[in-house]
Amino acid sequence: MTVIDALVWKAEEELTFSLAASLADSSVFGADRPENATGTIRRRATTLDRIAEEHGIDGLAFLKCDAEGAEPEALEGGRDLLRRTARIAIDTGPERNGSRTSDACEALLRDAGFTARTRERGRIVTYGTRDSGGLPD
Repeated sequence: MTVIDALVWKAEEELTFSLAASLADSSVFGADRPENATGTIRRRATTLDRIAEEHGIDGLAFLKCDAEGAEPEALEGGRDLLRRTARIAIDTGPERNGSRTSDACEALLRDAGFTARTRERGRIVTYGTRDSGGLPD
């Protein structure tokens, strides 16, 4: 396993990242509860495709994504890698200023050739797979 400390986004650019580590609520969209924010940092973002290229990742059996509301942007930056990924699970709950990202993520997954479905049991998770089996009800 390799840990990659990166701010994943749709493009390589400088972003302001709001910090709210006590609730694991840090995000480029600001903390869901601003009173828990402890500040901001400027950080260079990269893409999933660039990470895959730099680390020689040809494909993935499984990708898990929880980007605190930036899931659509993270997927947009991984369009090539997604086409070489078998399965994916994405936390698409209301972490983007109170809005869900499930519709946008499902559309991006379908565009990449996945069968996609969102499940709402406790957490809201969007799943994608390349075959008709294996998706939770």
